[in-house]
Amino acid sequence: MYALDALERLSQTKRIEASLMAMDLRHAGLRVEMLEKGVAQVSGVLYRHEDKGRIPAVVGRIPGVDKVQMDVRVMPAGYD
Repeated sequence: MYALDALERLSQTKRIEASLMAMDLRHAGLRVEMLEKGVAQVSGVLYRHEDKGRIPAVVGRIPGVDKVQMDVRVMPAGYD
């Protein structure tokens, strides 16, 4: 049972990562984790504030994702 749950969370993680790549975000590494069933956490650094607002809507459309936790900082590109 645990193995099936782990595989399902891994599958959702990969779908989320693919969706984020398709968004063409400007970032310095985003990390996606499924902490528990239905809860996705996205963390990292973005260069555009508007990207931060788009992520929860896109991730929330992934089947099986009930909640999106954001731990993302916005740092203008001039500061890297």
